[in-house]
Amino acid sequence: MKSKKGIISNWDKLPVALDIHTVALIFDVTDATVKNWIYTKEIKGAKIGRKWFFDKDYIKALIDNQ
Repeated sequence: MKSKKGIISNWDKLPVALDIHTVALIFDVTDATVKNWIYTKEIKGAKIGRKWFFDKDYIKALIDNQ
């Protein structure tokens, strides 16, 4: 996974749960790529109804560990 660390200037202003579109913006990829990462288990998310959500701290940790 690639990421653009500079795209988020203040993580505290983000909601606790991020949607697919926000995660795609963070990693500078398409929504379809994020869905592919979910199905290949490269990233963990929770499906609530028809939408996927991701823990903000988990996504930040992924970026910090790259």
